Amino acid sequence: MKKINDVPIWLVLFFNLLIAFGFYWQQKKATVLDLSSDLANIIPICKKIDDPSLFSKDLFLADVQDVKYYTPVYVETLRFIAKIVDNNYIKALNILGSITHFIFGILWYLVFTKIYRFSWIAFFMSILVRGIVWPPGGELLGISELWTIMPRTLFQAILPLPFLVYVYTKKKQHILAFLVLGLISNFHPISGIGAFIMYWSLYIGYSFLEEKRNTKEIIYKSILISFFFTIGILPFITNYFININNNLIKIDKQLFTAAFLTRIPEIFINPLQFILQWNRKVFWFFLFSFFLFVFLDQSRKKKISKILFFTIIMLFLVSNSIYYIEGFINQIAGMNLRMAFQFIRFQKIILIILEISLGFLLVELIERFKLKSFYQMMSLFCFIFLLLFSHISLISRLPLIGDDLGKSILPKKFMLNIKDTNYKKSDLLTVIEYIKIHTSKDELIYGHFLIRAGADRSVYLDSKGAGMLIEGNPMKFIKWYNDYEQFNRLKSREQLDFLKQKKVKYIVSKEKYSLKMLKKTNTYKLYKL
Repeated sequence: MKKINDVPIWLVLFFNLLIAFGFYWQQKKATVLDLSSDLANIIPICKKIDDPSLFSKDLFLADVQDVKYYTPVYVETLRFIAKIVDNNYIKALNILGSITHFIFGILWYLVFTKIYRFSWIAFFMSILVRGIVWPPGGELLGISELWTIMPRTLFQAILPLPFLVYVYTKKKQHILAFLVLGLISNFHPISGIGAFIMYWSLYIGYSFLEEKRNTKEIIYKSILISFFFTIGILPFITNYFININNNLIKIDKQLFTAAFLTRIPEIFINPLQFILQWNRKVFWFFLFSFFLFVFLDQSRKKKISKILFFTIIMLFLVSNSIYYIEGFINQIAGMNLRMAFQFIRFQKIILIILEISLGFLLVELIERFKLKSFYQMMSLFCFIFLLLFSHISLISRLPLIGDDLGKSILPKKFMLNIKDTNYKKSDLLTVIEYIKIHTSKDELIYGHFLIRAGADRSVYLDSKGAGMLIEGNPMKFIKWYNDYEQFNRLKSREQLDFLKQKKVKYIVSKEKYSLKMLKKTNTYKLYKL
């Protein structure tokens, strides 16, 4: 396979700068309503650290100790940028998103040029992997609008770094690569563990099939790279185990499980149910392309497809077995580890391997049909052209192009026949802004979880916030569950009395109450209790 370097580097840089600027420009007027639920929890954490007097009565932020375990590297990165823009966290997130967009495209392009050697294919794949795909468990891969700029997205953007370190260093490549992997895993440790399994499996497969190394040497190096990966991720490990509350001696485990299932779907603690969630179109498309590549693979003894297949199997087995391993450890050691429901999600990395295999399939097709560089270039430009019109009825029916994957790659500002993002005030935003101006920062509010991030006010009884307590403070999590269950059993008038007892001063609701109304919109009403 001859190496073809015919994509001008300026074109790659310009395209990724254009994408980064496009999303930044599109989201200059973004509001709290454009946040994902994860970001709606992260931004208040940042604000609490900035000003400890905020959220004094909040469900999960009253004591900052309850959230210190949560991805501190991402939190501190966002706080650093926010200081530059007068603590405007929406603007800071937009800046972070632009930087991430640029890094994402460049690093994945560099990796793909090394593994495919056809630079137009590398360029195409670096664009394709930007598209949003939905693995099981509410996970996502890819990068798009503001709501996607989460810790997991930053991690995916820099995931190529260990491979690039391995390729461009001459000594101790394995050690340095896995040390770097450990360091970047501090951005999103769940994804980091999955990435470790991926890189380790690729190393094992390559060592056996390509380098013909003996078993003892592979075991020795596996221990070595595991050690250096652990050193890299040690800041998170130390912070996590220092700050989580692992004492559940006083809690009925059945009660904790009932509370857990109120907040987290059962599939997260049932690997068989989780596996069934893979039944989705985008997975079947990439799986089909993988098996087609296996059939066409011309590498010696099909070593490339074998290595990729081994990696997929390892990711699948490890991620789905952690739940049983954790249960065994808890039973034997009398512990209460609560991480398996998180780690089962890292099997999303399987989709990254399947996306990579699509690139290998394209390489095989190019070599079989002897497709010249000009036609590769034109195919790429046709792909981008289709993305520009991906919202048109006819084109939106095409596989990938019309799915979330195709529609999420380009900023809406660049796409044709699509309405621009409407940043006019919604009813909820109107109420949130009123609360921020007309209420004291010490007040407790019952209502939408975005009030916390948008108005800087304490929120009571919301399930989004409760999820932060599962690991941070399980005792408070149980208290939330008991209150939540009791509240939902009460009639409307009794619910108001219950909220008064909990010192709630304001209610944001779509319902009508016989209370003093401070603000009314078409949808939401703000009451004083």
